[in-house]
Amino acid sequence: TLCCTRSALSDWLRVGQMIAQQGRFGGRQVVPAAYVEEMLKPSKLNPYKGLHIWLGWKPGTAEVKRSGGGPMQMPTSKPYLVDDVAYLMGGGFMTTWIVPSQDLVILRWGFEPSKELGWDNSAVPNFILADLLRRK
Repeated sequence: TLCCTRSALSDWLRVGQMIAQQGRFGGRQVVPAAYVEEMLKPSKLNPYKGLHIWLGWKPGTAEVKRSGGGPMQMPTSKPYLVDDVAYLMGGGFMTTWIVPSQDLVILRWGFEPSKELGWDNSAVPNFILADLLRRK
């Protein structure tokens, strides 16, 4: 999703909601549920990539590194709090996190702060998820 798709922020939220609801949007099946399920499966080459979507580092697992030692995922210092986080990153410095188990879609728009400032790609969703999980 990094290249070539420019849409309104509200459109990214709709796409996220459609993925969170197994391809349904507005009461209609827009994309086959089996395709969305396939999108959210880890690839054999990179456990953090599905079909055109990033998959979050799952809780209780060790981070998988490239053979050269670098991360295979977007910068995170710790796993996400639930095991079904997926996210889209697009032009215009946009990230859409999708958490189907919580029926949650989070949109962040703006430049990514530097790692020196403590930026962590899991910070925003984990902050919201911590509160949601505490309330259950």
